[in-house]
Amino acid sequence: MELSVLVQRTVSDRFRAWCESPIMAEAEGATRDEALENLRAELGAKTRGVEVVRLSVPTDESDDPPGTCGDEQSNDPVAVAAWVAEFNAIPPLQMTAEEEAAWQSDRRARAVADARSIDRLAAELNEAGR
Repeated sequence: MELSVLVQRTVSDRFRAWCESPIMAEAEGATRDEALENLRAELGAKTRGVEVVRLSVPTDESDDPPGTCGDEQSNDPVAVAAWVAEFNAIPPLQMTAEEEAAWQSDRRARAVADARSIDRLAAELNEAGR
């Protein structure tokens, strides 16, 4: 089983590794690798004798994603060539220097905002795990 885990350097210059889903576990170590190995052992102990399965639950809804009606595009060479031709017919986006500068500025601002959001989430998770 593969899980996404968080790893963080602690104030005591150690490392903490943890996960909350599907199994809550936490471990520390002197190094990043040691924290991960300790977490692996903790998870191994918690899952010993446990079977992990995927369960499909029937619903009244279609299996198609919202807004679609099944595979509306054939995979035959003629249909694929038509799709490629339609795609290639889309004119490229042309920006003025001012528009591009504004776009780049917005991208940088969004990256900073995203980083702050991730930092806040990590802090909240850190507090919740204590």
